[in-house]
Amino acid sequence: MILTKSISDGLNKIFSDHQNKIILSIIFIFGFSLRLIGINWDSGYLFHPDERAIMMHGYDISFLSLKSLDFFNSEISTLNPKWFNYGSFPVYFVKIVSIFSNFFSNTSIYDLRIPLRIFSALIDSITIIFLYKFSRIILDKNWSLLVSFLASISLINIQNSHFFTTDIFITNFSLLILYFSYKNIYALTIKKSIFLAILFALGMAFKFSFITLLIPISVSFFLYLKINQEKISNFFMNLIAFIFSFSIFIFIFQPYMFLDFSTYASHVNEQSKMVRGILDFPYTRQYYETKSFIYPVLQIFKWGLGPFLSIICFLGSFYFLIISIKNKSLFGLLVFIWIIPYFLINGSFQVKFTRYFLPMIPILIFFGVSFIKFLADIYISKKIISRKIRYLILILFLIPSVHFTFSYINGIYLTEHPAYKASIWLGDNSSQNQIIIQEHWEESIPRLSGLNLAHERLEMYNPDTPEKFLKVFQQLSESDYYVLYSNRLYATIPRLEDRYPGSKLFYEKVFNGDFGFNIVNYQKQSMNLFGVNYSENYFERVDIEKPKIISDYEDKFNFNINLGWSDESFSVYDHPNVIILRNDKKYSQEKLFEIFGFDDFNNINYYDFSSNYPYKKVQSDESLVSSNSYKDQFFSSEYSLLLQILFWFITIQIFTFFSLPIFYKLFLNFPDFGFGFYKFFGLILFGFIIWLLSSNKLLDFIFIELLAVLLISLLISFFLFIKNKDEIFFYISKSKEKIFLIEFIFLITFVFFLIIRYLNPDLWHPYRGGEKPMDYAYLNAILRSTSFPPHDPWFSGFSMNYYYFGQYLVALVSKLSGIPSNISYNLAIPTFFAFSSASIFSFSSNFSYLYKKSKGLRIDWFKTPLISGIFGILFVLIFGNFDSIIQIINIIFGNQDNFDYWRSTRTVSMVSGGLEINEFPFFTFLFADLHAHLLSIPIIISIITVSFLFYYESSSKLIVIKKFSVLFFLSFLTGLIKATNSWDYPLAIMIVSTSILILNFTSNDKLTYKIVKSAIYLIFYMIISRLLFLNFDLNFIMPDLSLSLSTWKTPILSFLQILFLPITLFFIYLTFYFHNLRSRIQIIYPKLKLSIKQLVIVTFSTLLLIIIFVFLYDFLTILSLLLIIFSLVFLVFLKFKFYENDFRLFLWLSIMLTLGFGLPLFTEFLIIDTDINRMNTYFKFNFQSWILLNLSSSIIITFILNEIDSNYKKYIFISAFTLIFFIGISYPIYAIKPRLLDRFNNDYYELDGTKYMLNAEYSQEGYWLNLSDSYKAIDWINKNISNNKVILEYSTDLYSWSSRVSINTGLPSVLGWDWHQKQQRSLDQNQVTLRKKQIEEFYKTDSNQYIEDFLESYDVGLIIYGSLESNFFPEFPKRLEEKLGDKITKLYDKNNYKIYEYNAEAK
Repeated sequence: MILTKSISDGLNKIFSDHQNKIILSIIFIFGFSLRLIGINWDSGYLFHPDERAIMMHGYDISFLSLKSLDFFNSEISTLNPKWFNYGSFPVYFVKIVSIFSNFFSNTSIYDLRIPLRIFSALIDSITIIFLYKFSRIILDKNWSLLVSFLASISLINIQNSHFFTTDIFITNFSLLILYFSYKNIYALTIKKSIFLAILFALGMAFKFSFITLLIPISVSFFLYLKINQEKISNFFMNLIAFIFSFSIFIFIFQPYMFLDFSTYASHVNEQSKMVRGILDFPYTRQYYETKSFIYPVLQIFKWGLGPFLSIICFLGSFYFLIISIKNKSLFGLLVFIWIIPYFLINGSFQVKFTRYFLPMIPILIFFGVSFIKFLADIYISKKIISRKIRYLILILFLIPSVHFTFSYINGIYLTEHPAYKASIWLGDNSSQNQIIIQEHWEESIPRLSGLNLAHERLEMYNPDTPEKFLKVFQQLSESDYYVLYSNRLYATIPRLEDRYPGSKLFYEKVFNGDFGFNIVNYQKQSMNLFGVNYSENYFERVDIEKPKIISDYEDKFNFNINLGWSDESFSVYDHPNVIILRNDKKYSQEKLFEIFGFDDFNNINYYDFSSNYPYKKVQSDESLVSSNSYKDQFFSSEYSLLLQILFWFITIQIFTFFSLPIFYKLFLNFPDFGFGFYKFFGLILFGFIIWLLSSNKLLDFIFIELLAVLLISLLISFFLFIKNKDEIFFYISKSKEKIFLIEFIFLITFVFFLIIRYLNPDLWHPYRGGEKPMDYAYLNAILRSTSFPPHDPWFSGFSMNYYYFGQYLVALVSKLSGIPSNISYNLAIPTFFAFSSASIFSFSSNFSYLYKKSKGLRIDWFKTPLISGIFGILFVLIFGNFDSIIQIINIIFGNQDNFDYWRSTRTVSMVSGGLEINEFPFFTFLFADLHAHLLSIPIIISIITVSFLFYYESSSKLIVIKKFSVLFFLSFLTGLIKATNSWDYPLAIMIVSTSILILNFTSNDKLTYKIVKSAIYLIFYMIISRLLFLNFDLNFIMPDLSLSLSTWKTPILSFLQILFLPITLFFIYLTFYFHNLRSRIQIIYPKLKLSIKQLVIVTFSTLLLIIIFVFLYDFLTILSLLLIIFSLVFLVFLKFKFYENDFRLFLWLSIMLTLGFGLPLFTEFLIIDTDINRMNTYFKFNFQSWILLNLSSSIIITFILNEIDSNYKKYIFISAFTLIFFIGISYPIYAIKPRLLDRFNNDYYELDGTKYMLNAEYSQEGYWLNLSDSYKAIDWINKNISNNKVILEYSTDLYSWSSRVSINTGLPSVLGWDWHQKQQRSLDQNQVTLRKKQIEEFYKTDSNQYIEDFLESYDVGLIIYGSLESNFFPEFPKRLEEKLGDKITKLYDKNNYKIYEYNAEAK
């Protein structure tokens, strides 16, 4: 505390007002001088790899392409650096400096280092001045001068100023952006906006990570709007100026970010993977097991600012955060809204180079001085310290920081570089014939005259194999000197003991002299001044004894401060410790290997995988043994098909009676009483109860126990009904016409797709079989399981590692109705189509009803709401995309023979090369894969509907029972969708979380109350959603879903083909709304007119927008999506501003539209790492987008109708809508017939999905297969094999006639389709590959031991030898019977199809 008063008085004494500018200039010159000392630290050898890379790429480019159109051809342009690890601007700057320098002399790449480093030093010195201006926002002049002085002696800044790299520059730009963003809040001007745009573009052109500065820029704009709501036109003018200025300047500074986007995205993606630890580079292995956030803080503490200054700065950070919150400081908000995310992002990375945190340093120093001032203000007021003592303490305060910095300059920059000194020593002490060996992935000492540096280096980063060490010892035996340039390898490799156990032992023996190499020279620089030394300990993290010669170095100082390990980015560039070892013993290769004594190569984990298999194993399920056959559970199979359909339909109807008394209060605001949801809600609730009991081994998944639980559930439901019968009957009677209509819609949509499935029920096709085999296999496996998770039919011995809940629901209805899977599969498709239709109709019609109610309009549910509901079904589930019209036109003009129903789902991949699938729901149901995305459609509609109800029924109370009940159900739906289709899980969280936030933040409560209430709701929601499906989470391991930048872009025409409907309707509504808005604006703001200046800006911006859209054709989709989202935000703002009574409903609609347009925008930038190009990323997220946007479009119709106030608007809408209708309906009209004909045999019609095998032949790899053999064998297995014996069948190519027994029986096979298993078991794909190789070897081998070991290892019960196996392994039965004898029994032998049972216990 004494310290702070002294500093304050000292500052007041020294820095008087009239001296501030002079003192600031002195500080600038002082800081600049410190940054120039030792500017030639590397003697011209460019030891910094990043600096060297930037200079090399800059030196190699040429501006010749500016003279021609070659500039726009990224392949041949001489200006394209084709290297984007950093931005392009530093590369161009190198070239500019090179050209300028050549005017005076012929400058080499090595000569460029001096002017470039001087420029770095100058930029960082200018940062010192900017920091003064920045500090003046809060602090007075004297304290601000102290901030600048401390920045001038900041060690991390001084060191990085000696390199021409990017971090110094983005530190400068970051500080400027924060300063001008704050100024923006109170005085938003075009000049500031353009300047901010230039700075942001410049920063992005230096380094991609600069993108986080968009946060304070954006916040500054919106804070301005909040403070100056009447200046909305100025806000938008400046926002437009910023966006367009940024677009122009980012193209000027970094043109090939756009012109060669694929390379740019690839390099940025590589850097992203590197920092996240996905890509394994040798120079990043130093961060193995370093703690997130703590490691960078410690490095800044020890080496960035020094211990003394760091403590003050870190304490200052907490102080300034507290004081900013307390005072509601906009300045504090702006600073922390950037610095906290910046630190959290970079601190969370696996790779945490200290220089990444350089942009934070000036702010930290500012925080530190603010904290000192706070302490000083307290103690100055007490006047207890004399002036002389204050001066003394001021000096004592500055001494540690000044000494720390000057020790670095004295010890590092005032002496020769250790690598250069090592070369000098070797030149003096070695002959030209003596070989000097070094390590790879390491810098080299200078190749001075007379030095014989070996061309090949020791490849110590390579995996530890005998071959590696044989080569290493050969090189060592032939060398005379071994140079360890730095601690890069010997301080990192031994830490990775699981990966490099041999190399760890190698370095131990190197340093203890066992290999006959002894340290003869040690070139070290250290931070020291006046006998005080700051020591870096490179042996701190490895279990290797520090050699005495290295320890002795520190003894020469009076006082040694050991600060421990220093990050390589701090130590290895300008002051590596070079160790020279001499080969005194001259051991041979053989002798060195003998001394090495390591022979445990077989246990080395080369790929760093876990030795414990991560996926859940299952025990053999014998529960069905007691029944006569597996097929006995399908008791309805003996009845006619019509009766089976009736049993199925009645079972579905039962769920309505079960759920209605439970959920009816949820839908009291819906005029149809929510009847579109009860069947589905009943199914999922009852299904959850059964699944939960079975997952906890409290119930077996068999008919009699299911029936018992169903009866109990119906009794409970009946009790609830009796208790609330008056209220329920009231709402039913009130809604009876609507209920009948919804029931009719469910029935008609069910029958519609039932007919389609009846006309083509086949569950496999050789060319367009799709995912039906996997879905059917999983359905059958669930039907064979009596508990959960079910066994995996394609990976024996393990549970299904898949989101199987949708298939489970089908299996549940199948067991309750007694209908076999070959029919229930084809009943499930129309059922889920009907579920989806009823729920969509209910949501759209009720939303439309509530809209008309909010506008005070006359309400007739059977008019606009009914139309909205019907079009909801058409838009979401029946319409196709624009490609159908293109195909029809091609057919009319003779350019195409037949309609290709498949092609419409590949419109993007036909032109982009990204293998994209742009599937839409009608194709999904028509193609009839019982896949996760189909089964999740009614769930996502339910989440949208219930989230809307949660938002719509507002309450000011913190604890409302109904709110928490609805939130509990939303938690259930969220967990359900994760277990059904995990791809939809993030969207579900976004929808529900958004509903929580907009519910609370659109209320009139206090801000603190809004935050607390939102936090409580969100925490409750997330916890419950995880707890309800905890059993699923514990048994399901998500595949690796890390993200990468996409190199593929959706062409604008393909984008418009897919989303023509929502874009057209939104554009119509936008046009009508703005046309009608003019009159409202003139009434509210009669004096509001655009000035000449603003008109010029609008005109210029419009022209610029047209130019950008034409010029950046490849990015038109992205720009269009951003423009649409911006328009939505603007619309919401206007409706809020003008207090429109439909604001709350439009806000929800805008959320749906924003998410709908945001999802394809996401896929334009990012892909899932493990994806095939961007096939599934595009497919899954754009499928969600279709549902959100087309569902919203059915609602937008109501909004459009309300804006129609003239005949010409009516004609425009009718014309556009008629065109939309015929475009959309053309796909189902033309696609149904070719899809129905797409099968083996069109001579029969029924619902049995496996009958196609009876009359089908198929050619696989040149062999003709008669599938009827398989049909008969599979039928025999299903009738006679009750327990879940592991089967072995040959595993061939996926989507072929492979794994046919496991598919059609659900029995666990050793391996099914290998690619699917690799996706579902991505943590150990090697096991899948191994099984595939072992199966092939099993059918080929003559080894009796191999056959028995294989069968016992995988617990195989049945061995399949059908027509497929006989084509590839004709001698297999003979070998098998000879080798195993009595251990096998032939259970089935018909039509060249044999099934063997294996009994390991038989003799």
